[in-house]
Amino acid sequence: MFFLVSCFSQRFERIVLLCCMLWMPVITVGEETVKGFSAVSLTPVQDFILPHFGNDGYKEWELRGEEAIYVDRNQINIVEMELNTYSGDLSPSTDLQIHSPKARLYHRENRVQSMEDIFINNKAYTVEGTKWEWEAKRSRFIIQRNVRVIFKASLP
Repeated sequence: MFFLVSCFSQRFERIVLLCCMLWMPVITVGEETVKGFSAVSLTPVQDFILPHFGNDGYKEWELRGEEAIYVDRNQINIVEMELNTYSGDLSPSTDLQIHSPKARLYHRENRVQSMEDIFINNKAYTVEGTKWEWEAKRSRFIIQRNVRVIFKASLP
């Protein structure tokens, strides 16, 4: 029982740490900017989950990764990124499952991009490619290199 509580506590601490990194207070002193929790910002967060909910309270997407590295108030680098998108309503099923070895999350723009490979999967198709960007607000992917699309449905 103690082990389970301990594991939950560690996971909860990681999530809180990631949230602190995203919404870190910034204080300006003269021309110099001092960021709160600066010692924490240098510590990567391991095995994290970051959900995003719409204004109506339903989950729109969920980002997971093996490691998150704080760069600045807007950017977090992610190792072994898994991104699942949802319909944004009561349905708990995923619309898309996305994987990339490395990615950069730009939290303020609600955008993720990478020069690495990407693998996208849903019920109707699978897409693979390199050098990509996902714009959550527009629900679109841009894949610039080595694109391969496989449609799962057969033609009549």
